Amino acid sequence: MKFSSTLLSLALALSATATPTPVRRDLASIQSAIANIATAVNTLDAAEKAYTGGDTTTLQTDSDAVVSATDAGTAAANASGALSDLDAIELVSPIQSLTTDVQNAINDIIAIKSAVVAAGSQAQTLSDLIQQNTSATALAVAITAKVPTVLQSTAASLAAGITNAIQEGITAYSS
Repeated sequence: MKFSSTLLSLALALSATATPTPVRRDLASIQSAIANIATAVNTLDAAEKAYTGGDTTTLQTDSDAVVSATDAGTAAANASGALSDLDAIELVSPIQSLTTDVQNAINDIIAIKSAVVAAGSQAQTLSDLIQQNTSATALAVAITAKVPTVLQSTAASLAAGITNAIQEGITAYSS
């Protein structure tokens, strides 16, 4: 009887460890992350619009906040399980809005390039843009991996709008 009890306990323990831990499908956390990125981008854009020359610390700090928010979004996407078709469709509008926000911020950083260069911050701004692009690319990869296979090319295309916009800024500050 003791042998049967021990065997049963061992079998239960092994089955408990052999059962995969379910991964949560968490559309809300990805949507929240995108909203946080949008907030950081809009804060950076406001600083760019207000910039008239001189110290670029605020631009640097706000750019760092965009990278931090984007990296947190990548972590949230990586922690999420696979998204359903409907979940993926729910991300289209927020990503399109974020693309518009990013394009506006990039247009504004390009518009103030002469003042940034005069402040001696062209290299730093270029570095910031490269970091933003690296983080945005990682986020795009993470989210695209979570959408159904049939929607992955669409997800990649949507994400390309963001990285293409940032690339415009990189190109402008590279010369």
